[in-house]
Amino acid sequence: MAPPPIDISKVTGNAPDKVKNVLSDLRFFGYDLDDNGHHKRFGNNVFAGMWLAEVSSTTSDEEPSKNEVKAAFGVVVDESMLNGLTTLHGGCSAFMIDL
Repeated sequence: MAPPPIDISKVTGNAPDKVKNVLSDLRFFGYDLDDNGHHKRFGNNVFAGMWLAEVSSTTSDEEPSKNEVKAAFGVVVDESMLNGLTTLHGGCSAFMIDL
């Protein structure tokens, strides 16, 4: 089962729609649910609260023949992502950065 599709018209940035479509489909990063809607993989509860917010592409200053792409995701932090101090758990932060 795939996450619900998002409206890429809400994704800002100058990247082509094709790139926004690929990055907004969180299955690209490993998000997946079984047929009963249960999380199949580590981190799916994190994926469930994420959305693509912006994708931009610019020419590299260091290597003008290459482009640099930056993507920004939003996330809803829920209780399962918190540590004992009720702040975002470092492991959760590392997981999101690892994407």
